[in-house]
Amino acid sequence: MKNKLLFKSILFFLVCLALPVYGKTSGFREISKKRYDADCWHTYRHDASGLEVIWIENKDINKAFTIGVKTPTVDDTGVNHIIEHTVFTGSEKYPSSSVFFDASEAYPSTYMNALTSGDMTIFPFSTPYLSCYNHLRSIYLDAVFNPNLLRQPYGFYEEGFHYVPEEERSSGVVYNEMKGAYSSVDRAVYRTLRKSIYADSHYAFDSGGAPNAIPTLSYDAFLETYKRYYYPGNMKIIVYGDLPIDETLKDILSYVEKVDLTKGPKEGIDLRVQETSKIKQGTYEVLPNKEKGCLVKAFVLKEDVTAKELQQLDLWMSAYLMSPQAYFQNMLMSNGIHAKWLKDDDVPYPIYAIALTDLPYEKMETYSKLLDRLFEEVPSHLQKNIFLEQDILREAKWIMDKQETSNNRGIQVAQSILDGWAHQREENQYFLLREQLKEMTQLDRKISELLFKQAEQYTLKLLPGEYEIESPETLANLQIAEWTNIYEAIKAWQNQKVNLEAVDLESLVVKDYVTPKRIQKQNYWALETRAETDLIRSQLYLNTSHIPQEDLPYLYLYSYLLEESAKDITPFSGVISSQCTAYPLKEGYWPCFKLSITTDAKEQEHGVLFEQARRYLQVRSDSWYQQKLIEFTLNMKGASQNNVLATLSYLSLGSEGERGAYLYQQSYPFYLFCKNLLNNKQKEWIKEVKAIDQKLYHSGGTILSTTIPLKGKNKVARSWEKRIETWDKVPNLKGNYHFEIPSGTYVIYHDAPVDYCYIRLHYPEGIDGTDYLLAAYLTKHYFNPEIRVRMGAYGAGCQIYDLQTLGIYTYRDPDYQNSLSIIKQSGKCLSSEIGEEALELSKAEALNKVHVQYKLLGSPIEQSATMEHLILWGKTPQIVLNLQKDIILSTPKDLCNKKEYYENRLNEGKTAIMTQKKCTGEQNFTIYRY
Repeated sequence: MKNKLLFKSILFFLVCLALPVYGKTSGFREISKKRYDADCWHTYRHDASGLEVIWIENKDINKAFTIGVKTPTVDDTGVNHIIEHTVFTGSEKYPSSSVFFDASEAYPSTYMNALTSGDMTIFPFSTPYLSCYNHLRSIYLDAVFNPNLLRQPYGFYEEGFHYVPEEERSSGVVYNEMKGAYSSVDRAVYRTLRKSIYADSHYAFDSGGAPNAIPTLSYDAFLETYKRYYYPGNMKIIVYGDLPIDETLKDILSYVEKVDLTKGPKEGIDLRVQETSKIKQGTYEVLPNKEKGCLVKAFVLKEDVTAKELQQLDLWMSAYLMSPQAYFQNMLMSNGIHAKWLKDDDVPYPIYAIALTDLPYEKMETYSKLLDRLFEEVPSHLQKNIFLEQDILREAKWIMDKQETSNNRGIQVAQSILDGWAHQREENQYFLLREQLKEMTQLDRKISELLFKQAEQYTLKLLPGEYEIESPETLANLQIAEWTNIYEAIKAWQNQKVNLEAVDLESLVVKDYVTPKRIQKQNYWALETRAETDLIRSQLYLNTSHIPQEDLPYLYLYSYLLEESAKDITPFSGVISSQCTAYPLKEGYWPCFKLSITTDAKEQEHGVLFEQARRYLQVRSDSWYQQKLIEFTLNMKGASQNNVLATLSYLSLGSEGERGAYLYQQSYPFYLFCKNLLNNKQKEWIKEVKAIDQKLYHSGGTILSTTIPLKGKNKVARSWEKRIETWDKVPNLKGNYHFEIPSGTYVIYHDAPVDYCYIRLHYPEGIDGTDYLLAAYLTKHYFNPEIRVRMGAYGAGCQIYDLQTLGIYTYRDPDYQNSLSIIKQSGKCLSSEIGEEALELSKAEALNKVHVQYKLLGSPIEQSATMEHLILWGKTPQIVLNLQKDIILSTPKDLCNKKEYYENRLNEGKTAIMTQKKCTGEQNFTIYRY
């Protein structure tokens, strides 16, 4: 008996030694542990404060860290949004007014941000480098727990709102951001949905802040809000990846232990909302568009819906409401209606809505009755389509597999956990949904009852309503003398900097990446990349120099329509995309049609998929073509506002010789072409598009690239060879088109009271590593302090875009004219005063720019695509390693030597702007109106 007791005592002692000792060393105790395939979910709790830390342990090289804080919105001042910005304007340990940008420059990451919603603020980052993870974790924790905003107001004024009396201008990063946001139709729809459905709750307010409310926020109210929400019991921290958990918990504890737990609650804020609005219809004057209206039909799921049920409903809707084969979608198309589905599940009761935009006022009532009738008819027209369901499920599983290999999977997992925590859903929903999707073989028809029987329905008619921005300095209710003193103090405060600890640059150099092998074929040549990949991809590059110039718009349309038609191929096998592009030659350029097919490794008959996509497009009805033209034209118009920098970048391409002129044609000139087709209401263009198919495919100069697993025969290439061998030969010519390109500055007018500007600098001799360093250094030491901080633009910087382009941009800028004058003087920053220490910190950011541009930290599929891109530019993958070496070896003198060349490029650069101001300051300009 004694021996048994002794054995049990020894066993118990050994077990105790094996158990985690976090309770003794870190103040956290592990309260649960569960495994989901390769992920192990650990939950740790700090009992004294109520803070929970969740560690998703796995072997992912990317390490992620996310802090979530429940922050319900109580008014339209955007206070939580301003806090989100201001915590990164200096902290106790890192008293730099630009610590966020300092950190992003010094410590390369795959993701680094902060986000505010209607009820939560999150602070996430992800990086593959352990040293960078440790530094960024410390910076994020100090920013959230010990921000300098508690000790001085200057970050609050800089990020929120301030007035500059001597310059008679208003500023503030959040203020200018929201002035721009209020010009978005999509934002107006979302905000009106919440304001009408969640009236009298914190979801009815604008979490970003309304321009006329932001200046009214006082520093005292700002501080009170921070203290009300930012305590450990109202937070949750998610850490992810193969990382040192002991060190991480110890670091977190060092901040939690400093909190006076006697002054606040231990429990988090309850975000539940008991009621939604009983008013089911309404008309709201909120749209920035001055000519058209918008009709929204919304369904609110009031029952306690689980994450699994929401996933099933999403899939069911994809099959039986949104699919081209669905009765509902067919009826919309037959009535010439362009509609899009919206989903807002960042609220307690998820909202599904269908929105009809760009509607003439006189047709809104007609369309409203039509939608009501369709929703009544849909349940009786539902017929089980197992083939369609299998297709939808197969596509969903394919998307899930891609997400599982994403660099930022850790951020996605963290956001799903925090969503469940905030909205009383399952916190482990990411893993539950993954498992459900794996096991799902068909859809549950009864799930549609959530939408048609249980949901509360709302009808919203949105009309134009001018949001007049009042003089912000009068709203703030401060005297001129006070603003003068505040601004002088802000300028002094902005000079407070701290040099962050540098990391070993050599450890950041990426040396291992996939490289294609070039293979000469009889009628074409091929690139083959072998990699560790579960997905395979083939890309076909076809010379299009034989397409007549007058047919080029039809070629561009063909590219878009082929991609759209391929989405409907059943059963789903993968994704087909296409693009018209051009690559530089020693003289001239090589225009081409690029077709890309990505599937799982089992699906290797890419040539068969391609032929199927071609056939699908040829047999489409005229109504399908017309509907897609409407969608494409509206999407181009929307993209001009939603992706402004890309729009301005494409416009400015015209300055880069013949190749740039060719690519420029696919921007505004192509938009006008499509708009004219719609206005003429003729259908001859459909025949022209179909005729392109017969001209396009040939073997003259064709390039086939494949990315496949390490072992096995290249069946993908063989499936293409069978097609290519049957194609006609066409001479492999360079581009020989003549385009008239407008001179001067390109100006796009829009409704938002903020500006955007972009200057494209062309480097015909090519970009080297020192140029990447120059871009990083100018952003950090000139554009950010001079334009973002001093002028209040939401963003400003210098970026490398390809092997010959350096772009300078300002984003949501209060005045593009001031910014352009500042940009023109940027060369003075490249002087003998450049310090070695400052330059070293910029080198990490420059390396990161190379990593991001060439997808060096991405999947093999992404890497191979960028390596092929290099080869088509006439380079070899070795250039990537050379760029990284050049960055590390560059000296202050090397950067100074770039000054004259940079200033010459700057003087010759092409400028494009988006504004609502009169262009009186421009001597020569061309106006574009979308």
